[in-house]
Amino acid sequence: MAEYLKIHSQELDLVGPLVNDHQAEMMLHAIGADHRKARNYKGRLFYQAYRNYYDAGGNDVEQWDDLVSKGLADKNGCYCVSPHGLTVLEHMTGRSVIYDDYANYADCRNAVLTEFLKDSVYCGHGCWLPTPATTIAKRLHIPLALAREACRNLADEGYIVKGHYGELSDYDWMVYCYHGYFVTDKAKELDEWKELWAAEVDLINNEVNHDKDVEVVIGG
Repeated sequence: MAEYLKIHSQELDLVGPLVNDHQAEMMLHAIGADHRKARNYKGRLFYQAYRNYYDAGGNDVEQWDDLVSKGLADKNGCYCVSPHGLTVLEHMTGRSVIYDDYANYADCRNAVLTEFLKDSVYCGHGCWLPTPATTIAKRLHIPLALAREACRNLADEGYIVKGHYGELSDYDWMVYCYHGYFVTDKAKELDEWKELWAAEVDLINNEVNHDKDVEVVIGG
């Protein structure tokens, strides 16, 4: 691993002193990628992780605690690499990280659709904004090419549609334009979307308007 990281010293410089060689080796071991060869998807190399835990002992505990303090790992009994830690690993190795859950394309397609459905109802995200494929790829830790393929297929199935949204910011008076995908009326007929929408409405009623004589109703 140390020799491999030397080859990618340029990527190491991007994160500077955040991670040392041993910590990088432990992080890769935690996701099961240290002894697995990188896979190739349409020219994009990635690690297919099948786990995310590390039962540390001895001097490794101090190393992992350091990663936790930097937000690169979490501890819940065992240690695990955090989403930010996975991003750092991707920068260091030049490989994306995906989980076995998405090794099957059908599972990946369903996971991508779920992310679009969530964004279409979650007001904190900005449910009126389109979601780009790059955002989906980062969230699910899948190759961008795979996310784009899933987006194209979902668009062909009629669940999402390409679009953009522009606005003049009230804060700095700059014009912003967002590009990505919106969910369609067909997607809103899915039981999953209805459940997510109902949950968001309950959240607003219970937490935002708990002290007001206001009730949000499902309007679609």
